[in-house]
Amino acid sequence: MSYESCFSGRRGYPWFQSQVAILIFIILSSLASAQPLNSWTNPASARWEDMFWSLGILPGETQSVYVTNAGYKAVGIYDTTLSQYAESLTVSNLTVSAPDSASSTVLLNYTGLSLPLRIRNQLLIGTNGTLQNLYGRVQIDGAADGEVRLIGQGRYVQEGGQTLAPIPLRLIDGHVMNTNGNMTLGQVTMGDNSGAYFITFTHDGGSIATDYLLMNSGIYTLVHGILYALSGASITGYFYQYGGTNYGDVTVMLGGYKLYGGLLHGNVASFGLNASMEHRNGTVEMQFITVTGGAVYPDGFPSNPSYALYQGQVSCGTLNIGNNGLFEQNGGTVALTNNLDLHGFQFNTSRGIITDYADYRLAGGMFTAPSISLREFGIMNQYGGTNLLTGSGLAISSANYGMENGRLETASSGVGFQGGLIQRHGLHKINGVLSVTGNYELGGGTVDASGFYLRGILNAYSYYDTATFTVHGLTDLGGTVQAGATDIDLGQIRLSTNALIDFKNDLGRIVCFNSSGVAWTPGQSLVIANWHSGFNHISFGTDATGLTPGQLAQVRFVNPVDMPGGYYKTQILSNGELVPVPRPTLQSSRTANNLIFTWTGNYQLFSSTNVSGPYAPVPGAVSPYTNAIGTESSRFFRLQSN
Repeated sequence: MSYESCFSGRRGYPWFQSQVAILIFIILSSLASAQPLNSWTNPASARWEDMFWSLGILPGETQSVYVTNAGYKAVGIYDTTLSQYAESLTVSNLTVSAPDSASSTVLLNYTGLSLPLRIRNQLLIGTNGTLQNLYGRVQIDGAADGEVRLIGQGRYVQEGGQTLAPIPLRLIDGHVMNTNGNMTLGQVTMGDNSGAYFITFTHDGGSIATDYLLMNSGIYTLVHGILYALSGASITGYFYQYGGTNYGDVTVMLGGYKLYGGLLHGNVASFGLNASMEHRNGTVEMQFITVTGGAVYPDGFPSNPSYALYQGQVSCGTLNIGNNGLFEQNGGTVALTNNLDLHGFQFNTSRGIITDYADYRLAGGMFTAPSISLREFGIMNQYGGTNLLTGSGLAISSANYGMENGRLETASSGVGFQGGLIQRHGLHKINGVLSVTGNYELGGGTVDASGFYLRGILNAYSYYDTATFTVHGLTDLGGTVQAGATDIDLGQIRLSTNALIDFKNDLGRIVCFNSSGVAWTPGQSLVIANWHSGFNHISFGTDATGLTPGQLAQVRFVNPVDMPGGYYKTQILSNGELVPVPRPTLQSSRTANNLIFTWTGNYQLFSSTNVSGPYAPVPGAVSPYTNAIGTESSRFFRLQSN
């Protein structure tokens, strides 16, 4: 393939090209005033040492050298140039460009690393210009505040070899391509907010070390090799990584990082306002990752994820999510060594109240961390995958954890005051104690806990799926159990404070271990509401020894279905099931002007002049009790347990 076909010039954009031409003219004029100008004159390809130079001599270290004339040509530097004309390879400045319908290339053709093409001050590559380094060595010193500048779609192409330019490299409008070569650069700046977006930096093998990568626009593509961004990278354009390694801190704002393979490694990675991290494969290793957002849905919640993980791995010390940041995990692995603290903030401003949320969505893959703290304006929704917390576990306060599916496994789980855990499907396994002082809503799926501490509400019902709640050890009971599921196993019960078991429907079934050996707090009551004979069941153990007589005295049934309203004493059957003790029948007979009442059991006689009450105890009334019929138009009697 000819140089003409390889390096054909850019077509179109006449206004932009005219502006670039003016810029090149200004730069050339300023350089010419300081240095002798030696221009290439041959419109065809030839060797560097051929005498086609405007000064009639080969380039030298005090000259500004220009390959900018008409024609499609390459000026080649070969082994013979190094061996016989070495002094001509050191110049003060080098400019490579060409007018329309032309191209200029300066070519290092397998010249090795022993002797460089050395530019003391500045390298400028402009429209239709290319510097191509094929397994050679280029050195740019920047002695007089010089730099490497690419404009007008200028191109710097390196395959193998080496470039040593520890000075600013500015891709105002151009392309850098490195294949299996090594480059040492100063700060690399891509774009200058001029509206030029035809900027690419392609890195396919080899290594590039830059002091800092500043992407105002354009595309950096890392296919293979190693990029060392020694002071970090700021990305407003787009960074595509298909393999290799990117070493350094990364800040992405109003741009995108696409990780399809390879390794991103550093100390801090920050994904900010309207940034997009699309992690399809490969590994991110950072000590700190910060995810913030910007755009929100009309209801105020974060909209698009600032970080979306599909496959691959994220290894991180601390993950910070805030300011409407959204981390969305669809697969792969996230492994944290520190706590994940999800909480937002609310501000009073002149525009009203502004709420910034912190949102993590787990749809697939594996999430591991010592613990998660979910606090006010924090959002954690699990649609699938596994959330494995190996340290202190899950703590929820003034926020909700939504579990639609998947596996949540913790050392302990705490649903605190004004906190909620809403589970529709999936498995929540607690290797220690599940503590609920807020609200746990179990509409389906499985809860498997070693212990249970209840002071809030457990609302268990089979609506979305079969709901199973199992405690293998001790339940420290207080608060409320709303029972609407067939599989609620509470383990051994310790009644520490007043508690309510409310059967929500005919599916409610509760099984407890024999608890006769556990001390219950005196004076506290366990109330069982809305129990329906033949449908609802609550049992302690498998025989009548499941509770002591003293414990039974602390249990009351209230308003059993199909029984008269009110409170009932409790008895335990031979199979361990608790049932209400039926109220005795109040029998009466009349003798002359007296009514004689008889009843059995430890009940007290109450009376009222109104059927709806209030009722007061009849002093000294024991069975049989004789009541004189007086002048009252009516009086009503009933029995009530002592």
